[in-house]
Amino acid sequence: MNLFQSQFSLNGFRVTYIDEEADLNKAVRQLRKCQELALDLEFDRNRYRYGFNLCLIQVAGGKDCYIIDPIPLSNKQLEPLWALFRDPSVTKIMHSASEDITLLKRCGCALKGLYDTSMASRVCGVENISYRAVLSENLGVEIDKKHQTSNWNTRPLQATQIQYAAADVVYLAQLRDIIVDNVKKVGREHWQEEECRVLETLEYHESPEAYLRLKEVSKLPEFNKYLLKYLYAFRDEMGKRSNKPPANVINNHTLVSLAGDPEGIMANWKRTKGVYHILRDGEQKDRIQAIIDKAAAEAEEMGLNKVLVRRRPTREDLARRDHIRKVRTALAPIKEKLTKQYEKAAALLFSNTYIDQIAKQGNMDNMPQYAIRIVEETAADLGIDLNEFLVEVPS
Repeated sequence: MNLFQSQFSLNGFRVTYIDEEADLNKAVRQLRKCQELALDLEFDRNRYRYGFNLCLIQVAGGKDCYIIDPIPLSNKQLEPLWALFRDPSVTKIMHSASEDITLLKRCGCALKGLYDTSMASRVCGVENISYRAVLSENLGVEIDKKHQTSNWNTRPLQATQIQYAAADVVYLAQLRDIIVDNVKKVGREHWQEEECRVLETLEYHESPEAYLRLKEVSKLPEFNKYLLKYLYAFRDEMGKRSNKPPANVINNHTLVSLAGDPEGIMANWKRTKGVYHILRDGEQKDRIQAIIDKAAAEAEEMGLNKVLVRRRPTREDLARRDHIRKVRTALAPIKEKLTKQYEKAAALLFSNTYIDQIAKQGNMDNMPQYAIRIVEETAADLGIDLNEFLVEVPS
Protein backbone atom coordinates (compact mmCIF):
# COMPACT_ATOMS: atom_id res chain seq x y z
CA MET A 1 0.00 0.00 0.00
CA ASN A 2 1.32 3.46 -0.86
CA LEU A 3 2.00 5.76 2.06
CA PHE A 4 0.26 8.61 0.23
CA GLN A 5 -3.11 8.49 -1.50
CA SER A 6 -1.36 9.82 -4.60
CA GLN A 7 2.17 10.28 -5.87
CA PHE A 8 3.96 13.58 -5.44
CA SER A 9 6.61 15.27 -7.57
CA LEU A 10 10.07 16.53 -6.73
CA ASN A 11 12.54 18.02 -9.22
CA GLY A 12 10.49 16.59 -12.09
CA PHE A 13 10.36 13.05 -10.65
CA ARG A 14 7.21 11.13 -9.73
CA VAL A 15 7.85 9.91 -6.19
CA THR A 16 6.14 6.67 -5.18
CA TYR A 17 6.30 4.85 -1.86
CA ILE A 18 6.45 1.06 -2.13
CA ASP A 19 6.03 -1.55 0.59
CA GLU A 20 4.48 -4.50 -1.29
CA GLU A 21 6.13 -7.13 -3.48
CA ALA A 22 3.86 -6.66 -6.50
CA ASP A 23 4.56 -2.91 -6.58
CA LEU A 24 8.27 -3.54 -6.14
CA ASN A 25 8.35 -5.91 -9.12
CA LYS A 26 6.58 -3.31 -11.27
CA ALA A 27 9.11 -0.70 -10.19
CA VAL A 28 12.05 -2.98 -10.99
CA ARG A 29 10.65 -3.65 -14.47
CA GLN A 30 10.45 0.11 -15.01
CA LEU A 31 13.95 0.70 -13.64
CA ARG A 32 15.34 -2.03 -15.92
CA LYS A 33 14.71 0.32 -18.84
CA CYS A 34 17.22 2.83 -17.43
CA GLN A 35 20.95 2.92 -18.19
CA GLU A 36 21.66 4.71 -14.91
CA LEU A 37 20.05 4.91 -11.49
CA ALA A 38 20.47 7.28 -8.57
CA LEU A 39 20.61 5.33 -5.33
CA ASP A 40 20.72 5.96 -1.60
CA LEU A 41 19.90 4.04 1.58
CA GLU A 42 18.67 5.04 5.01
CA PHE A 43 19.86 2.79 7.81
CA ASP A 44 20.24 2.52 11.56
CA ARG A 45 23.66 1.52 12.86
CA ASN A 46 23.29 0.96 16.59
CA ARG A 47 21.63 4.34 17.09
CA TYR A 48 18.05 3.31 17.87
CA ARG A 49 18.14 -0.48 17.56
CA TYR A 50 20.71 -3.26 17.71
CA GLY A 51 22.93 -3.83 14.70
CA PHE A 52 23.34 -2.45 11.20
CA ASN A 53 19.82 -2.34 9.78
CA LEU A 54 18.51 -1.37 6.35
CA CYS A 55 15.49 0.92 6.78
CA LEU A 56 14.79 2.50 3.38
CA ILE A 57 15.93 2.26 -0.26
CA GLN A 58 15.65 5.26 -2.58
CA VAL A 59 16.06 4.69 -6.31
CA ALA A 60 15.53 7.22 -9.10
CA GLY A 61 15.64 6.44 -12.81
CA GLY A 62 14.02 8.01 -15.86
CA LYS A 63 11.35 10.25 -14.34
CA ASP A 64 10.45 7.93 -11.46
CA CYS A 65 11.70 7.94 -7.91
CA TYR A 66 10.79 4.95 -5.77
CA ILE A 67 10.96 5.04 -1.98
CA ILE A 68 11.12 1.34 -1.13
CA ASP A 69 10.36 0.14 2.39
CA PRO A 70 12.40 -3.06 2.94
CA ILE A 71 11.05 -3.73 6.44
CA PRO A 72 7.85 -5.58 5.40
CA LEU A 73 9.68 -7.29 2.52
CA SER A 74 11.88 -10.37 2.81
CA ASN A 75 15.35 -10.54 1.31
CA LYS A 76 13.97 -13.05 -1.20
CA GLN A 77 11.30 -10.54 -2.25
CA LEU A 78 13.99 -7.88 -2.64
CA GLU A 79 16.14 -10.14 -4.85
CA PRO A 80 14.93 -8.64 -8.19
CA LEU A 81 16.14 -5.26 -6.94
CA TRP A 82 19.44 -6.74 -5.75
CA ALA A 83 19.93 -8.32 -9.19
CA LEU A 84 19.53 -4.89 -10.77
CA PHE A 85 22.05 -3.39 -8.35
CA ARG A 86 24.54 -6.16 -9.21
CA ASP A 87 24.29 -5.46 -12.95
CA PRO A 88 27.51 -3.61 -13.95
CA SER A 89 25.94 -2.39 -17.21
CA VAL A 90 23.64 -0.08 -15.23
CA THR A 91 25.44 2.87 -13.62
CA LYS A 92 24.58 3.48 -9.94
CA ILE A 93 25.05 7.13 -8.99
CA MET A 94 25.61 7.49 -5.25
CA HIS A 95 27.15 9.98 -2.84
CA SER A 96 29.45 8.72 -0.07
CA ALA A 97 28.61 5.12 -0.87
CA SER A 98 30.97 3.20 1.41
CA GLU A 99 28.53 2.34 4.22
CA ASP A 100 25.71 1.68 1.76
CA ILE A 101 27.90 -0.77 -0.14
CA THR A 102 28.87 -2.70 2.98
CA LEU A 103 25.25 -2.83 4.15
CA LEU A 104 24.07 -4.10 0.78
CA LYS A 105 26.69 -6.84 0.95
CA ARG A 106 25.30 -7.89 4.33
CA CYS A 107 21.97 -8.23 2.49
CA GLY A 108 23.59 -10.42 -0.17
CA CYS A 109 23.95 -7.72 -2.82
CA ALA A 110 27.42 -6.89 -4.17
CA LEU A 111 26.72 -3.64 -6.03
CA LYS A 112 28.48 -3.01 -9.36
CA GLY A 113 28.62 -0.05 -11.73
CA LEU A 114 29.20 2.59 -9.07
CA TYR A 115 29.75 6.27 -9.79
CA ASP A 116 30.31 8.04 -6.45
CA THR A 117 29.87 11.83 -6.69
CA SER A 118 31.54 12.27 -3.31
CA MET A 119 34.68 10.50 -4.54
CA ALA A 120 34.55 12.48 -7.80
CA SER A 121 34.52 15.69 -5.74
CA ARG A 122 37.59 14.49 -3.85
CA VAL A 123 39.27 13.65 -7.15
CA CYS A 124 38.71 17.30 -8.15
CA GLY A 125 40.23 18.50 -4.89
CA VAL A 126 36.99 19.73 -3.29
CA GLU A 127 37.41 20.23 0.46
CA ASN A 128 33.81 19.99 1.71
CA ILE A 129 32.35 16.91 0.04
CA SER A 130 29.13 16.60 2.06
CA TYR A 131 26.05 16.06 -0.10
CA ARG A 132 24.53 19.30 1.11
CA ALA A 133 27.67 21.32 0.28
CA VAL A 134 28.30 19.73 -3.12
CA LEU A 135 24.65 20.12 -4.13
CA SER A 136 24.63 23.76 -3.10
CA GLU A 137 27.92 24.53 -4.86
CA ASN A 138 27.09 22.82 -8.15
CA LEU A 139 23.30 23.13 -8.51
CA GLY A 140 22.41 25.95 -6.12
CA VAL A 141 19.99 23.58 -4.39
CA GLU A 142 19.64 23.87 -0.62
CA ILE A 143 18.34 20.81 1.19
CA ASP A 144 17.29 20.41 4.80
CA LYS A 145 19.30 17.66 6.55
CA LYS A 146 17.26 17.66 9.78
CA HIS A 147 16.15 14.07 9.17
CA GLN A 148 19.73 12.79 8.73
CA THR A 149 19.64 11.23 12.21
CA SER A 150 15.93 10.32 12.16
CA ASN A 151 14.78 7.02 13.54
CA TRP A 152 14.20 5.36 10.17
CA ASN A 153 12.94 2.19 11.87
CA THR A 154 9.65 3.77 12.93
CA ARG A 155 6.49 3.25 10.90
CA PRO A 156 4.59 4.99 9.53
CA LEU A 157 7.22 7.38 8.24
CA GLN A 158 6.44 11.08 8.27
CA ALA A 159 5.74 12.84 4.98
CA THR A 160 8.78 15.07 5.62
CA GLN A 161 10.97 11.97 5.98
CA ILE A 162 9.79 10.67 2.60
CA GLN A 163 10.49 14.05 1.01
CA TYR A 164 13.95 14.12 2.62
CA ALA A 165 14.67 10.59 1.34
CA ALA A 166 13.58 11.50 -2.19
CA ALA A 167 15.77 14.63 -2.17
CA ASP A 168 18.80 12.39 -1.61
CA VAL A 169 18.41 10.89 -5.11
CA VAL A 170 16.38 13.16 -7.41
CA TYR A 171 19.28 15.60 -7.90
CA LEU A 172 22.06 13.03 -8.21
CA ALA A 173 22.01 12.58 -11.99
CA GLN A 174 22.23 16.35 -12.58
CA LEU A 175 24.99 16.59 -10.02
CA ARG A 176 26.89 13.73 -11.64
CA ASP A 177 26.72 15.41 -15.08
CA ILE A 178 28.38 18.56 -13.73
CA ILE A 179 30.98 16.65 -11.70
CA VAL A 180 31.86 14.42 -14.68
CA ASP A 181 32.80 17.57 -16.58
CA ASN A 182 34.84 18.81 -13.62
CA VAL A 183 36.75 15.50 -13.49
CA LYS A 184 37.42 15.68 -17.25
CA LYS A 185 38.73 19.25 -16.95
CA VAL A 186 41.46 18.08 -14.56
CA GLY A 187 42.11 14.92 -16.58
CA ARG A 188 41.46 12.50 -13.73
CA GLU A 189 38.82 10.19 -15.14
CA HIS A 190 41.04 7.17 -14.49
CA TRP A 191 41.39 8.20 -10.83
CA GLN A 192 37.61 8.22 -10.45
CA GLU A 193 37.16 4.92 -12.26
CA GLU A 194 39.68 3.09 -10.12
CA GLU A 195 38.48 4.61 -6.84
CA CYS A 196 34.90 3.56 -7.58
CA ARG A 197 35.99 0.01 -8.37
CA VAL A 198 37.87 -0.05 -5.04
CA LEU A 199 34.73 1.13 -3.22
CA GLU A 200 32.81 -1.79 -4.74
CA THR A 201 35.17 -4.23 -3.00
CA LEU A 202 34.47 -2.92 0.52
CA GLU A 203 33.36 -5.50 3.06
CA TYR A 204 31.75 -5.18 6.48
CA HIS A 205 33.89 -6.49 9.32
CA GLU A 206 33.35 -6.58 13.06
CA SER A 207 36.67 -6.79 14.85
CA PRO A 208 36.89 -9.42 17.63
CA GLU A 209 38.95 -6.84 19.53
CA ALA A 210 36.50 -3.94 19.18
CA TYR A 211 36.38 -3.67 22.99
CA LEU A 212 39.99 -2.46 22.97
CA ARG A 213 38.94 0.66 21.06
CA LEU A 214 36.74 1.95 23.87
CA LYS A 215 37.88 5.16 25.51
CA GLU A 216 40.07 4.76 28.62
CA VAL A 217 40.88 1.09 27.86
CA SER A 218 44.59 1.91 27.59
CA LYS A 219 44.57 2.66 31.33
CA LEU A 220 43.45 -0.87 32.23
CA PRO A 221 45.93 -3.61 33.22
CA GLU A 222 45.87 -6.78 31.12
CA PHE A 223 43.87 -8.56 33.85
CA ASN A 224 41.06 -6.01 33.62
CA LYS A 225 41.15 -5.91 29.83
CA TYR A 226 40.39 -9.61 29.94
CA LEU A 227 37.33 -8.92 32.13
CA LEU A 228 36.27 -6.23 29.67
CA LYS A 229 36.39 -8.72 26.81
CA TYR A 230 33.80 -10.91 28.56
CA LEU A 231 31.64 -7.98 29.66
CA TYR A 232 31.66 -6.51 26.15
CA ALA A 233 30.43 -9.83 24.71
CA PHE A 234 27.69 -10.01 27.36
CA ARG A 235 26.56 -6.45 26.58
CA ASP A 236 26.41 -7.26 22.86
CA GLU A 237 24.35 -10.37 23.56
CA MET A 238 21.91 -8.38 25.71
CA GLY A 239 21.67 -5.68 23.07
CA LYS A 240 20.80 -8.26 20.44
CA ARG A 241 18.26 -9.96 22.71
CA SER A 242 16.50 -6.71 23.64
CA ASN A 243 17.00 -5.06 20.21
CA LYS A 244 18.76 -2.12 21.82
CA PRO A 245 22.09 -0.52 20.85
CA PRO A 246 24.73 -2.08 23.12
CA ALA A 247 25.70 1.36 24.45
CA ASN A 248 22.10 1.71 25.69
CA VAL A 249 22.39 -1.55 27.62
CA ILE A 250 25.54 -0.49 29.48
CA ASN A 251 27.19 2.70 28.31
CA ASN A 252 30.87 2.62 27.35
CA HIS A 253 32.13 4.55 30.37
CA THR A 254 30.27 2.30 32.82
CA LEU A 255 31.42 -0.85 31.01
CA VAL A 256 35.10 0.14 31.20
CA SER A 257 34.67 1.26 34.84
CA LEU A 258 33.07 -2.10 35.68
CA ALA A 259 36.01 -3.97 34.15
CA GLY A 260 38.46 -1.72 36.00
CA ASP A 261 36.81 -1.93 39.42
CA PRO A 262 34.31 -4.79 39.39
CA GLU A 263 34.03 -5.09 43.17
CA GLY A 264 33.41 -1.38 43.74
CA ILE A 265 30.99 -0.93 40.84
CA MET A 266 28.97 -4.07 41.62
CA ALA A 267 28.64 -2.98 45.26
CA ASN A 268 26.75 0.11 44.03
CA TRP A 269 25.25 -1.46 40.92
CA LYS A 270 21.67 -0.34 41.61
CA ARG A 271 22.77 3.30 41.67
CA THR A 272 25.23 3.08 38.78
CA LYS A 273 24.36 5.34 35.86
CA GLY A 274 24.19 4.19 32.26
CA VAL A 275 22.73 0.72 32.94
CA TYR A 276 19.54 -0.71 31.37
CA HIS A 277 17.03 -1.12 34.19
CA ILE A 278 16.51 -4.87 33.76
CA LEU A 279 20.21 -5.45 34.56
CA ARG A 280 20.20 -3.63 37.89
CA ASP A 281 19.21 -6.51 40.16
CA GLY A 282 17.97 -10.07 40.30
CA GLU A 283 18.98 -12.73 37.78
CA GLN A 284 20.82 -10.44 35.37
CA LYS A 285 22.91 -8.85 38.10
CA ASP A 286 23.87 -12.33 39.29
CA ARG A 287 24.74 -13.27 35.73
CA ILE A 288 27.04 -10.26 35.38
CA GLN A 289 28.77 -11.22 38.62
CA ALA A 290 29.20 -14.80 37.38
CA ILE A 291 30.75 -13.52 34.15
CA ILE A 292 33.18 -11.35 36.11
CA ASP A 293 34.09 -14.27 38.40
CA LYS A 294 34.66 -16.64 35.46
CA ALA A 295 36.78 -14.13 33.54
CA ALA A 296 38.78 -13.26 36.67
CA ALA A 297 39.51 -16.96 37.37
CA GLU A 298 40.76 -17.44 33.79
CA ALA A 299 42.85 -14.25 33.98
CA GLU A 300 44.39 -15.47 37.25
CA GLU A 301 45.24 -18.82 35.70
CA MET A 302 46.82 -17.04 32.73
CA GLY A 303 48.91 -14.93 35.09
CA LEU A 304 47.75 -11.62 33.63
CA ASN A 305 49.05 -8.49 35.32
CA LYS A 306 46.74 -6.70 37.74
CA VAL A 307 48.93 -3.63 37.67
CA LEU A 308 49.35 -1.47 34.61
CA VAL A 309 52.83 -2.19 33.30
CA ARG A 310 54.47 0.13 30.84
CA ARG A 311 56.59 -2.28 28.87
CA ARG A 312 60.07 -1.00 28.19
CA PRO A 313 60.85 -1.06 24.49
CA THR A 314 63.15 -3.84 23.37
CA ARG A 315 66.06 -3.39 20.98
CA GLU A 316 63.78 -4.69 18.21
CA ASP A 317 61.11 -2.15 19.13
CA LEU A 318 63.60 0.68 18.98
CA ALA A 319 64.96 -0.52 15.63
CA ARG A 320 61.43 -0.65 14.19
CA ARG A 321 60.59 2.85 15.47
CA ASP A 322 63.81 4.20 14.03
CA HIS A 323 63.07 2.58 10.66
CA ILE A 324 59.54 4.03 10.56
CA ARG A 325 60.79 7.50 11.47
CA LYS A 326 63.47 7.42 8.76
CA VAL A 327 61.04 6.23 6.09
CA ARG A 328 58.48 8.92 6.98
CA THR A 329 61.20 11.57 6.80
CA ALA A 330 62.56 10.26 3.51
CA LEU A 331 59.09 10.16 1.88
CA ALA A 332 57.96 13.56 3.14
CA PRO A 333 59.31 15.44 0.06
CA ILE A 334 57.10 13.28 -2.19
CA LYS A 335 54.01 14.25 -0.24
CA GLU A 336 55.04 17.92 -0.23
CA LYS A 337 55.49 17.99 -4.00
CA LEU A 338 52.20 16.18 -4.62
CA THR A 339 50.37 18.60 -2.33
CA LYS A 340 51.77 21.58 -4.24
CA GLN A 341 50.74 20.05 -7.55
CA TYR A 342 47.38 18.48 -6.67
CA GLU A 343 46.38 20.40 -3.51
CA LYS A 344 43.52 18.63 -1.64
CA ALA A 345 43.41 15.79 -4.17
CA ALA A 346 46.92 14.77 -3.08
CA ALA A 347 45.32 12.99 -0.10
CA LEU A 348 44.07 10.33 -2.52
CA LEU A 349 47.57 9.81 -3.89
CA PHE A 350 49.82 9.69 -0.87
CA SER A 351 47.96 9.96 2.41
CA ASN A 352 49.62 9.40 5.78
CA THR A 353 47.97 5.97 5.79
CA TYR A 354 49.79 5.01 2.57
CA ILE A 355 53.07 6.42 3.86
CA ASP A 356 52.73 4.40 7.05
CA GLN A 357 51.92 1.31 5.02
CA ILE A 358 55.30 1.64 3.32
CA ALA A 359 57.03 2.48 6.60
CA LYS A 360 55.44 -0.30 8.66
CA GLN A 361 54.79 -3.02 6.07
CA GLY A 362 57.25 -2.27 3.29
CA ASN A 363 54.67 -2.38 0.50
CA MET A 364 52.10 -0.35 -1.44
CA ASP A 365 49.56 -3.17 -1.76
CA ASN A 366 46.53 -1.11 -0.72
CA MET A 367 47.26 1.84 -2.98
CA PRO A 368 45.32 2.28 -6.25
CA GLN A 369 47.42 1.68 -9.37
CA TYR A 370 47.02 5.26 -10.62
CA ALA A 371 48.34 6.56 -7.28
CA ILE A 372 51.31 4.17 -7.37
CA ARG A 373 52.24 5.38 -10.87
CA ILE A 374 52.09 9.06 -9.87
CA VAL A 375 54.01 8.48 -6.64
CA GLU A 376 56.69 6.51 -8.48
CA GLU A 377 57.05 9.27 -11.10
CA THR A 378 57.25 11.95 -8.42
CA ALA A 379 59.81 9.97 -6.46
CA ALA A 380 61.95 9.56 -9.60
CA ASP A 381 61.76 13.31 -10.27
CA LEU A 382 63.05 13.92 -6.75
CA GLY A 383 65.79 11.31 -7.03
CA ILE A 384 64.18 9.08 -4.38
CA ASP A 385 64.45 5.33 -4.89
CA LEU A 386 61.21 3.84 -3.55
CA ASN A 387 62.61 0.32 -3.82
CA GLU A 388 64.86 1.21 -0.91
CA PHE A 389 61.77 1.27 1.31
CA LEU A 390 59.83 -1.60 -0.22
CA VAL A 391 61.64 -4.13 1.91
CA GLU A 392 60.91 -6.36 4.89
CA VAL A 393 60.33 -4.13 7.92
CA PRO A 394 62.06 -4.97 11.24
CA SER A 395 59.60 -6.88 13.41
